[in-house]
Amino acid sequence: MPGVVIHLAVAKEYLKKQSLTDKMRLFEGSLAPDDAENPATTHHSSLDFHNDALSFLNGKINIYETLSDFDLNTDYGRGYFLHLITDYEYYNLVKRQRDYSCMPYRELKDSLHHDYNVTTSHFKEKYDIVLPDYLKRFDSELEGDPVALSLEQYDDFVKRMGEINLEEYYRALLNEKPNKSRK
Repeated sequence: MPGVVIHLAVAKEYLKKQSLTDKMRLFEGSLAPDDAENPATTHHSSLDFHNDALSFLNGKINIYETLSDFDLNTDYGRGYFLHLITDYEYYNLVKRQRDYSCMPYRELKDSLHHDYNVTTSHFKEKYDIVLPDYLKRFDSELEGDPVALSLEQYDDFVKRMGEINLEEYYRALLNEKPNKSRK
């Protein structure tokens, strides 16, 4: 999943175009799915998402099964949904970069974690993100270049996700659900 700092950058971009009652609740919601005791349950991950890299990308989140987990009428729920679709779109973007059918799960996971670590300082600076104390464990200042996506692709991704219309996205998922939902 995208790192905490990317989720916060997406939330900041989203807030530039929205007028919400409680911006802090949106930020809290945008972190909540990963802050759960078992994030696999909040993401409705498939049981075999650890088998290989492609299973990971396809099974880390079942976006259709998350649709009843939040309330888009609340700022917290909007943040929660923004987090989930950010994960979903991120995995689809990564999947389009190359053929992952022969890559071991661990190799992909390590490359994604590498990217989180080397992009943290970039996103903190670009989006003026200050991590609260309870999130300091996600603070990383590793040097290097991202490998799953380029820094430009990460920037474009954050911008695109920040401009998303949550209601339209939600309706589109509801319309797709019968054809795409895993059983």
